[in-house]
Amino acid sequence: MAARRETSSPPTLARATRDSRGIVVPDLPAEPREAATALEQVSRALERVPEDGVLKMRLACDPEPLAAPLRRRGFRVRSERLAADHWSLELQPEGGPAILDLRDLEAPEPMERILEACAKLAPGAALMARTPCYPRPLFSQLEHRALLWAACEEPDGSALVHVRRPG
Repeated sequence: MAARRETSSPPTLARATRDSRGIVVPDLPAEPREAATALEQVSRALERVPEDGVLKMRLACDPEPLAAPLRRRGFRVRSERLAADHWSLELQPEGGPAILDLRDLEAPEPMERILEACAKLAPGAALMARTPCYPRPLFSQLEHRALLWAACEEPDGSALVHVRRPG
């Protein structure tokens, strides 16, 4: 994995999609710098997150004060410090699919595991996975299988992938 960058403005979240709304990355005019503002923006963005999806945001304030109220509202909370004054926040509804962590696997195993799991998806069901790199070759395989997908590249080069079987 690439070394974490210590900069005052970390890279933005890169996102690609083919008809899946599973990863919500809101367009914000600026990263929230206060917990109250952050909670307000997170609450608005959560309205767009499907039950099997995830919200990813960048904050310029520590998200720890937000964690307890968001957990009480039924969300899994994951945060990571990216730089001295920048954090990433990831929220997923408690009932959503577990995220498969495939980052320690060598290619092509992450793609193979995702495709195997997709073969077992019921209509309307979804899966999520973290991959060691942005999985461009996977997308054509998903499209060939008529699956809907979204992917978000992380600052370290890994990715979060959401796949849904229409139904």
